[in-house]
Amino acid sequence: MKKNISERVVVKASSSFNKYNSEIRTCASKYASAIGLPYYQELTCIPQENLSMLIADLFDAMLHEPMNYIVLSSYNQFIREIIAQYHFIIENMELFIEPWLSEGQPYLNSYELMEDIRINKHLYYFKTEMGYGKNGADFDLCNPMLAKTDVEINGHCLLVNDIFRIIHDLFGHAKEGYNFSSEGEENAWLEHLYLFTPLARPALTTEIRGQSNWFNFGKHLRNEKGTLIKRGEKGWIPPRERPYSQQKTGLLPTILSGVKLFIDINTNQIKAHEIKDWNPAMITAFSGYDVKISELVLLH
Repeated sequence: MKKNISERVVVKASSSFNKYNSEIRTCASKYASAIGLPYYQELTCIPQENLSMLIADLFDAMLHEPMNYIVLSSYNQFIREIIAQYHFIIENMELFIEPWLSEGQPYLNSYELMEDIRINKHLYYFKTEMGYGKNGADFDLCNPMLAKTDVEINGHCLLVNDIFRIIHDLFGHAKEGYNFSSEGEENAWLEHLYLFTPLARPALTTEIRGQSNWFNFGKHLRNEKGTLIKRGEKGWIPPRERPYSQQKTGLLPTILSGVKLFIDINTNQIKAHEIKDWNPAMITAFSGYDVKISELVLLH
């Protein structure tokens, strides 16, 4: 039986991890096999503060280019795969999904979300129209994440971003039990990364790695010297009070996603090349945080 929302209790997580979900693991493995991808269960990544701050600044510097051919090609592939993952989940898991229609967020913390999935076989999704980007209303009609899909739940037409919120909660967070902290978000991005083909990974990286690092390590969380303000220090902003990033359609530098995109001059098609021996912390090879942002922005 679905848990009554009034009976929920606040659960304070002791780490970045909750219990993994074996049913979601199985579903993810089957999906990867079905589309011809090797299935990886990634080792836990411990993000470095300087690297996270650099990613936040790179997201700040990234252009909003929804009509750029390379950008749009990655996003279009990303969206196709988002929808494919959603349908695969519906066909292969016992899960009742519905929109959250009350005030605030549907879950008090990640543990509550994951227990709802595990025990109740149920998931609320937070509708995009209820909150998206800065001030909760960053609705640029050129943003492909705001396109309507043919998916309906209880009479509600889902936007691409609605479907992405659902599958990222499942394949990114709940599968291995990663919470919503900065460390949990980085690992959720990494877990979800290899369930996408290389062409789609740069768009995923913008949507998760770029936005989450901006939220947790952006300039709004630093002092006048550029140092990150710690909990308990003057000026520290708790997560529930932080602003969300601007919703931009663009691609971060190649080094952040592990994939280089280029136009094949013979076919005029976008090709994706995976960087050999890439790892998520590889950007630290660029002399840490002292690297010039302008140099990395050009490394598409």
